[in-house]
Amino acid sequence: MGIKLINNYSKILSVIKGTKTTSKAVAYNKKKKLIVDVAMYATKEDIKRAVKLLFGVPVISVNTIIVKGKEKMYGRRHRYKGVDKKKAILCIGDVAMSDKDSMKKTESLMSEAVHQSDQGIVK
Repeated sequence: MGIKLINNYSKILSVIKGTKTTSKAVAYNKKKKLIVDVAMYATKEDIKRAVKLLFGVPVISVNTIIVKGKEKMYGRRHRYKGVDKKKAILCIGDVAMSDKDSMKKTESLMSEAVHQSDQGIVK
């Protein structure tokens, strides 16, 4: 149930939720790999298109992982399960982009999408 055509920034931002900035993610970044949080419904093709449009880098391969939510307890008898999440490990091409540049571009696109949705503009 992937998004067929991604040409609206709000649809792109619904696929890519954010980038990871953990120590493991930074180590992957040195190997030209990028770790991003994605929506559960996003397919590999959706992720590839969204990253290409958002960050402007060619994507060679996409690996997705579904991380199960942790089971937690409160009190003696009450248990609940956290939310499942999906993340993608992307092998990117020759064009390298620093984390600050990608975050600035993502924030500007996000603010533009919010502005367009407030005005009712659809691309």
